[in-house]
Order: sequence, then C-alpha cells, then structure tokens
Amino acid sequence: MIGASQYHQRGTAFGNFYDRYTVRSNVQGRPKDWLKMGMNFSFSMEQTSGAGFWGNSGSTSNNPYGGLSYLKNPLIPAVDENGNVPEVLWADGDYNTKYLIDQQPQQRDYYNMLGSFNVEIEPFKNFKIASRAGVDGYVSTYNYTMIPSAQFSGGVGTRSRSYGLSYAATITNTLEYSFNIGNAHHFSLLAGHEGVSNYSDSLAGESKGFTDDRLTNLQDGKKEESSVSESLSQSRFLSFFGRFEYSLLDKYYFDASVRNDACSRFGANNRNATFWAAGAMWRIKNEDFMMGASAINDLNLKVSYGTQGNASIGNYQHLGLISGSAKYMDTSVKVLAQPANPGLTWEQQGLFTVGLNGRFFDMLDVNVEFYNRITTDMLMDVPYNYTTGFSSLKANVGSLSNRGVDIMIGVDILRGRDYYLRASTTFNYNAEKVTKLFNGLDRWEIANTGLAYVVGKPVMFYAPIYAGVDPADGAPMWYLPGENVDETTMKETTKKFDKATLTQNTGLRYTPPVYGGFSIAGGWRGFSVQADFSYVLGKTLINNDAYFYANPNQFAGDNCHKSVADFWTPENTDAKFPDWSKGYSMQMDTHVYEDADFLRLKNLQVAYALPKRLLAGQNVLNGLKVTFTGRNLLTATKYSGIDPEVAGNLSLGRLGNSKQYLFGLELTF
Repeated sequence: MIGASQYHQRGTAFGNFYDRYTVRSNVQGRPKDWLKMGMNFSFSMEQTSGAGFWGNSGSTSNNPYGGLSYLKNPLIPAVDENGNVPEVLWADGDYNTKYLIDQQPQQRDYYNMLGSFNVEIEPFKNFKIASRAGVDGYVSTYNYTMIPSAQFSGGVGTRSRSYGLSYAATITNTLEYSFNIGNAHHFSLLAGHEGVSNYSDSLAGESKGFTDDRLTNLQDGKKEESSVSESLSQSRFLSFFGRFEYSLLDKYYFDASVRNDACSRFGANNRNATFWAAGAMWRIKNEDFMMGASAINDLNLKVSYGTQGNASIGNYQHLGLISGSAKYMDTSVKVLAQPANPGLTWEQQGLFTVGLNGRFFDMLDVNVEFYNRITTDMLMDVPYNYTTGFSSLKANVGSLSNRGVDIMIGVDILRGRDYYLRASTTFNYNAEKVTKLFNGLDRWEIANTGLAYVVGKPVMFYAPIYAGVDPADGAPMWYLPGENVDETTMKETTKKFDKATLTQNTGLRYTPPVYGGFSIAGGWRGFSVQADFSYVLGKTLINNDAYFYANPNQFAGDNCHKSVADFWTPENTDAKFPDWSKGYSMQMDTHVYEDADFLRLKNLQVAYALPKRLLAGQNVLNGLKVTFTGRNLLTATKYSGIDPEVAGNLSLGRLGNSKQYLFGLELTF
C-alpha cells in the first residue's frame, strides 16, 4: 500500500499557519508458511509559523499584540483604505500587529520520519518468535529575522537560526507460545524485551547589528553581538516483560502480566521498578442457566488490578549539574545549576477495576465500570526559597486517590438492510482525594498557582473570595477567612484587600468531577450523518483575561468589556462592579473564577457515498465518497471568556479551540 496526502491550515491569529505533506507505504509479505515480514514507512514535511503573541494549549500570553489585543480599540482597521499596513496603529504608540509580524518573518520546518520493520518466525505450530525495530524522529530548522528597516528595530536587525535532530529508536523482541489441553483449557505464554533510546541534539546561532535589509545572514552581524549554543539530551529505557493467559470452557478467563522497567532518568538506586497486573472475566451468558434468557445476548463480569509507572520528567533531574555559561566581571565561571536529587524515583499508579458489560434485546449495549486509582510518589516541581539559588526542584510529593464510575450505553434505535439509527452516551464521575504528602505535611499550598493539596480533600483553588459590592457605598468586599483556611468561610466581610490574609479554600475543585458525551449516528443507503457531543460539569476556570478587560481604573484608557457599565451608583445599588468614580480597582480574586461547564458539538460529519450501480460501465473507480466535517460548531456555556475548554486552570491570552470546516473527496481505485 502506498499513499500520499497534504494538509493546509491557517490559524485564527495573524502569522499562524500549518502545512503538511505526507507519503506513506506499508509492505507485508509471507515468503514462507513459517515466515512473515513487513515494513512500514512514513515521511512528512511540516511547515509552521506562530507569531507567539497568543497563548496556546500549554502556555498563556499577556502580550498586547496578541493575548491582550482586545484591550485595543477594535474599530481601527489593520489596513488603510488603500490596503497598506500602517506601522503604528493605536494612539498610544503601539504597533500594528500585522506590521510587527511582517517585519519579523519566522518559520519552523520539520522533516519527520516514522519507519519500522517486523519479522515473525513460527518454527513449529503456535510458537512464534517476533522482532520489531523502528524509529520515530525528525530534523527541524528554525529561521527568524527582525528586519533592520522596521520602525521598532532602531535600525538594527537580528537573525536567528537553529537546527535540531530528535528521535526515539525502539526494538521489541517476543517469544509466544499458545496451546490447548483438550477442548476446555486454553493457554498462552509470552515473554519479551524492549529497549528505547531517546536522543535530542540542537545547534543554534544568533547575530545582531544588521543595518541593511539585504544583508541578514548570520555572518553579516557584529561579531561581538553574535552567539552560538548547543544542547544534547539522551535517555534510555530497558524493559523485560511476561504475560500468561488462560481460559476454561470459553466461560472463565484469567490473565496476568509482569514487567521490569529501567529508566536512565532516575539515579542508580531507583532506576528499576517492577509493575504487574492481573485480571479475570466471567462470560455469564455462556453458562447453562442462561440458555433460556433470550433477551440477554451477551453478559460479562470483569475484575482487574494493575500497576504502572510514570517517568515523564527531564532527562537529568536526579543529577547535580554544573553550568559554565555564567559570567562574572566578563569572565566565564562555573556555577551549580541544579542540586543532586538521588532520591528521585518512579511515580506509580495502582488501578482496581470491576465492571459488567453486555448486550440486551439485540439492540442495547451497556458497560459499567467502577474503579479505584491510587497514584503514589507523584512527580511534581516543589518550589524552593529563592535564597537557595533555585526556584524549584523535581520531587516525589505524595499520593492521590481517584475513585469513580464509567458508564457507556448504546442503543440501536433503527436497523435495517439499508438504514440505521444509533444513539450512545458516556458518563464518568471521579472523586479525587489527596491521601499523603511529602515530609509528613498535611497541606501544601503551591506558591503562585492558587492551588493547594490538603490531605483528605481534592486539589482545591485557594484565593481571596469576592463578596460583591456593598450596596450602601459601592465599595468592593471580601470574605474574611476563619481560623482554618482549609475550610471555606463566608460570614464576615472586609473592604481592605490583602491577598495573603484573605486567601482561603474557595470551595472550588481544580479537577472537574464529571465528564461525558453523547452521539447520534444514522444512515440511509449512501447517506450518513454523525454528531458527537461532549460535556464537562463542575469545571472552574480562572478568566485572567477579565482582570484586564473588566478593570477600567487599573488599565485606564484601554478598551473594556461592556459588562463594566454595570457599576454602582445611588440608582444602581445591586451592581456587578464597584463605584468606578472612587478609583476602585478589581483584584485577582474569585470574581474571575468562573463556572466553565460546557456542552459542545465536537464533531459533525455528513457523508454521501455514490451507489455502486452509478459506477458501473467503467474499470477505474471502485468508490466515490463526499464528506463534510465540522468541529466545535456549537457551544453552550456560562463562561464569559473565549473558550471554556482550554487546558489547565487559567486562561490568559489563549485563542482556544477554533471552529473548523473540512470538505473531503474520497476516491477508491
């Protein structure tokens, strides 16, 4: 099989685009009855550009040219009546965002390769020796130029270039043997080994001092303002594993597995960890006493327990590191860049699950699972006193439990030879609780995050609780915490704001307790429609944007949200905002902590496949299908910001999920 594709997307913000070209191949062969071989290969070229003025799914931005550009006058066009891009757009002297981007062209290119080779030998029946080797990597380039003639450059340009190589090479070898004893007992045994090598290497150079737009190569800058840097990072994983499976009479099933993983990211004494899992299933429907239950098509009871590990940290977090890049009186000096952390070890998770699933009346599918997940030795950044010279250090900080239920229900509403209509829904409820903290602590309030881990409670938001506006004089108020700041207290109020003394448990959970979704799919002959909805309940999102655009005294002269017009006056004492005429400013308190529950149409697909009879009389096309896909088309939410679905607990300058429309034509030859 050989295939090719291309994809092009223009971002919501100026200067953002993504282009991808892909070629794929898949070759499988069986030269001998006892030998199978195969090779998969994929190569793609990606070209991207992001202005960096806006945040994304992993970062925020308070840049006035992007993330906070809504503070600018929205009535001023980005281009003039002649289509020209003015350099300075706003009266305060800020530059036109489009002009900034045009004068600072940048682009990242990725050349990705994903390839694997596999071979399987069966020297005798049901005994298989398999090996698979693969690599997933890319070469990247980055180019940035600040043009010298740009008004904001001061007549001096900048040029940056970098190259990088990154890959993960994996090899897996397994031995598998399956056999039966009579017709009742079925066994399967597997043993294997896996090795993973991660490698990342980069080289970057920067030069400044260009004065001519035509001469912007690195060597054209001033030598004294040029710099070069390089980095190298590697990690290794080595695993040995085994699995045992047994079934009896096609009714009772049991499986168990064990693996030992070693990771170079931990010190020698903590490098290895052993994980295991065991599970059983009872096919109740196959019991003799179920023969007469015609309404039950399938019914299974499952129970399992397993452990797994997490090593998603930097490659050298356990080492004491020295840096030679520091300067003292124009002389290079060596400094301690990271203290040794030999006790760092695997984050581990144990998961117990019991579930029941089945099909009823040949139309209703049900799956219910209860789970208890315990995470121990959680890997997190622990803030340090800045007087130590370090802001934080990675550490194993405690344990967290998550208990809940997963429910899936699907029903065939209509089903016929050339038509169908099916509905399904999923529901998850999760109860979170901190069960242990490091160094014997009962509580850990993480500085500058507004979050606290308290033993016996979920991870909660901590902040001053806004009590609204005093109807008597229009002053803002806050609730005074009680003796225990871990308990939400909303009794007495104060008009004096002090973040340190007013911060308490807001009663708002960091992790939403309810996730779910539902779908409806139908088709008639060649026409089909599917709509997928998702929802979240109990979500709180800090609308940090509102601190800027709904705070006219703090940010005088900037554009404001229309809601600030609801301020206190003698005639409007039940107002949302205080009396602006007295100079009050809004604070970073719970007035920007918003209900971010939402229901969203995540995906809508409409397709039509041309009937085979209309393709008769020719030997080229086997099929033709036209599709339309829409993403994020509808959203219902009380959240006043841009998007309630952004990752994390805070939204600042993030564009969020965009509406997307995709038209497709699928031809089969």
